[in-house]
Amino acid sequence: HNAPRTPPRQGSATPSAGPAVTPPAAWDRWDNRPGTPPAMFDVAHDPRGSPKRSIGESMGDENVSHDEARTQDRGVDAIGLDVADWALKDDLVLRHENRMIEIKKLIEMGVFVPVLKAKRDFAAPLFNHTWVDKPEKSRIARCDYNDGLEQDGTFSPTPSCTTVRVLESKALLSNYGILRADICCAFPHAKEKEKVYMRPAKEWCEEFVDEDGTSGYDYVWLLVMSLYGRRTAGANWREHFEMVMKKFSPTLERDLRDPCLFHDRRLDLDLVHHVDDLAMTGPDEVLEEAIAFFA
Repeated sequence: HNAPRTPPRQGSATPSAGPAVTPPAAWDRWDNRPGTPPAMFDVAHDPRGSPKRSIGESMGDENVSHDEARTQDRGVDAIGLDVADWALKDDLVLRHENRMIEIKKLIEMGVFVPVLKAKRDFAAPLFNHTWVDKPEKSRIARCDYNDGLEQDGTFSPTPSCTTVRVLESKALLSNYGILRADICCAFPHAKEKEKVYMRPAKEWCEEFVDEDGTSGYDYVWLLVMSLYGRRTAGANWREHFEMVMKKFSPTLERDLRDPCLFHDRRLDLDLVHHVDDLAMTGPDEVLEEAIAFFA
């Protein structure tokens, strides 16, 4: 009861009842009037959630990715990062290891070819990249852009719920099993139809040195295979998948109503694919042959 009352704000009346507590002295820096607390969402300093520069500004740098633009001059636990980054904020070593595993996988699959910046085709588009980090793996994606115009070769259908129910119904009626599979790194299996470049990952630039001693920072990636984030990657993968299925069974035919459903009357096989997820039903020997083919 002996605590001094807080001086009233300008333009407001003194509280009529109840004791008041003097606010902390730290509040004084937010306002010239003593005892004025800061507004709940008032931002008088650089918040942790806002980068020092925008992603658009970072596009001018050959070796700055979206991830670096968002985390520059901030802690990894900064507000505004992706949920995956938030999950890995305390384990930077694990994230680096996952990214190196992803880069090694792309090299083994022949997804890109290093090209000196000075020797690249400047008429071809140059894309930025971003990382999608999860505790179990990391994936690099290309930052394609949408200019608002329709583009051929971007259509990639997905099956309807009715198609899935038809597949399951046939399996029950014929007493067949259902084989479900997930294709690892689906999009990089399909070839890129256009000449496009991408700024390399910082982790690769730090490790790569050519025969002349040139650092990886002087290179860009010429993408030979499709990569996640590309607008045409889904369509390229669909064409590649159909080509592979034709090698498995030349008599495989696409359904006229659902382009994601395939029939093979010779083998009595039915297959539904949703991007990189497969579900097929048929005789046991046919399913075993399919497992051996895809493996």
